[in-house]
Amino acid sequence: MTAKCLPPAVAAEPVPSTMTAPLLAPLIDAVLPHDRPDHAYRRLAEGNRTRPKVLLRMG
Repeated sequence: MTAKCLPPAVAAEPVPSTMTAPLLAPLIDAVLPHDRPDHAYRRLAEGNRTRPKVLLRMG
């Protein structure tokens, strides 16, 4: 999702990647059809939640 999809107050604040998925999940659920919860945007949000753990393991 691009920043222009979010309200200006949300887009203006830097958000840690671990907080991105919980913040975007309700927006994604509201926009996407409920019969397709595995849509690419939802998988992208889930990936944002797990990425810091993967980086810690690799480092």
